[in-house]
Amino acid sequence: VVKLVLPLVLVCALIFLALACRLLKLWHVDAAALVNAIGQIAVVFLITISLAVMVPFQCYEHPNGSKSIVSAPSVMCWNSTTHLIMVVASVFGILIYIVGTGAMVTFAVFRYSTEVASDNIRFLQMFRFLFMRFRPESYWFGAPLLLRNATMVLCPMLLPPERADLVLLLMAVTMLVSVLGTAGTAPYRFVEANLVDSILQASVLLIILIGSMTLDNASLHPATAWIATMVTMSMLIICIGKFLWKLCSLLRPVPKFTVFLSHHKAGGACAARCLKISLTRLVKGPIFFDSDCLKSFAGIFDAVKESKSVLVILSGETLCRPWCVGELVTAYLCNIPMQCITVGSKDEMPLSRTLDKWQSLDVDGMKALFGKFEVLRPHGISLDDVVPSIKKALEKPTIHLNLANSDSLTTNLSKAISELDGKVRRGNIMMNSAPPVTGDLLLMCDHEDSEAVASARVLKDMIQQKTRKQVLMDFLYDTAALKRLLRSATCPCIGWVMNSGTLQSPLQLARLTLLFKLRPSCAATPVLIGDAFTFPDEEYYKSLSEQGGSIGPDAGAVLSDHADMALLPSDAAVAVQRVLQSIAYFVNVPYANENMLNVAVDSLIEGMPALLKDTSVLVPVNDVSDEDPQQREPAKDTTIPDQILAASSDNPEQREPAQGASIHDQMQSFDSSDEEVHLGTV
Repeated sequence: VVKLVLPLVLVCALIFLALACRLLKLWHVDAAALVNAIGQIAVVFLITISLAVMVPFQCYEHPNGSKSIVSAPSVMCWNSTTHLIMVVASVFGILIYIVGTGAMVTFAVFRYSTEVASDNIRFLQMFRFLFMRFRPESYWFGAPLLLRNATMVLCPMLLPPERADLVLLLMAVTMLVSVLGTAGTAPYRFVEANLVDSILQASVLLIILIGSMTLDNASLHPATAWIATMVTMSMLIICIGKFLWKLCSLLRPVPKFTVFLSHHKAGGACAARCLKISLTRLVKGPIFFDSDCLKSFAGIFDAVKESKSVLVILSGETLCRPWCVGELVTAYLCNIPMQCITVGSKDEMPLSRTLDKWQSLDVDGMKALFGKFEVLRPHGISLDDVVPSIKKALEKPTIHLNLANSDSLTTNLSKAISELDGKVRRGNIMMNSAPPVTGDLLLMCDHEDSEAVASARVLKDMIQQKTRKQVLMDFLYDTAALKRLLRSATCPCIGWVMNSGTLQSPLQLARLTLLFKLRPSCAATPVLIGDAFTFPDEEYYKSLSEQGGSIGPDAGAVLSDHADMALLPSDAAVAVQRVLQSIAYFVNVPYANENMLNVAVDSLIEGMPALLKDTSVLVPVNDVSDEDPQQREPAKDTTIPDQILAASSDNPEQREPAQGASIHDQMQSFDSSDEEVHLGTV
């Protein structure tokens, strides 16, 4: 009874402690974390409870025909009140613990694909105990793992001691299936964990088989003996077959990469990184992305030969770049299927005649271009194969990917991969899925720049994977929905993703200004995409405030139209000045390899303490009226530059960076401060 009640006591204590902390306002315990803790308790105590609930059903027979419980001979089975009470308690334990835990795990596994496709991070937080140990594609492995543990425990309990041969047989078959499943799928996130688990399971199986040899021949059923022999022979055959398969693989190498991403760095590097992350959910096997996999340019054409297919990203000048053309020629000569795609932030696909600069070159331009292709000759690529290779790549209809629409991106990317390997894929598609209404971090980027949208998607995926927190992207929300989100104060962290065109984007300047209008106390963290950034100088702020900058003389009307609120160009200048007063973090999405990118994202996460907390740190937001004249009119007798400088007057240590300064130059003004300064990763 104590074993049955103990887990319930722990669960009730956790719930009581969470409620007490919330009522006393000590700290807020997240509901998802509480569910995760309860699930962890259920999994940890599953084996112990399974042993306890089966005790009343383990009876042995006396010479007079009556039966007693094995662990308590004084309790007669089915003929005493004590035994009936134990049976009732055991049935209760079976329903609550064994059946309940099994139903919970089954529900979580079946809902995983749907919830992940709908970007429900709360679901992953609730069932962290079940999915965190395994790779995303092996999320289901927790269910058979619990079934294996339950089978190993219940077999000796349910079957009588006289059938020890059958018990050993069932346990041996269970362990054999488990060993094969672990070795074949490698479900754990770490290679070492897969290896250790496989060795331990094989050792248990060997012990069971050796123990079966000690059984008395009289108690060994002939059919059981034959089945046990077949299991042993199967293990031997599988081991020999695995060895021969490895030997054949060494003699006849198989393609190393499933998909090779061919792209032009200047126009599609961020999109390629984003597509690599998306492709890992659609195809099996590694994806070639040069920043992660390439050590020198000399090996790029060998990587094409080691790939099953090539996905060509047309970003304007892809077919005019020597290395990209060399990749196409290599794929053409090796009969590797190719598929061209375009990327953007809208559903409209570029016109066929403007897909690439190659299609608009005249004779002189083509001659000059082929002169640049001469660098390919030392790599064994003939210029005579260039035109046939490009024609082969453009033979199939080009597929357009809208990076700003999750449903369209998944659908069309699945279509592109199906064109390459001939397999029909649907992916985890949630058509017309609405974006989340609450989150822990909001990333704001330039909607009309596909590279900025791709960078935001990369950051979202990496931050969610590292923190298990909900990350939102502002391009998924129209102006009205974004205003509701900002007014709700349910997102404590704001990240402003900046690239070369951000400071000239009217929509993004309007949304940044709207952020500070609706949430005056908010702090936004600038995230700089790339390895360098030119910071605005005083001339930029003055031009934007007085003349509208690159937006033009009607900047006020343009900004107000985008924000659906009366805004002035001076408001946008103050907003830019304010966001750049915060520590900026470089995240080199286009060129950094995976390890460097992880370091940069880790640094960004550490720079957002509120993101690592369980609750929002924001005070309630005072709703700002769209027509409040105090918010629209500048203070009298104050010039625009004075307003801008006043935004930073609270901290005299922060000074405006010089034009063209790097992030290190920007931080020079902090050197005299006694406060600790955390720099972004370059």
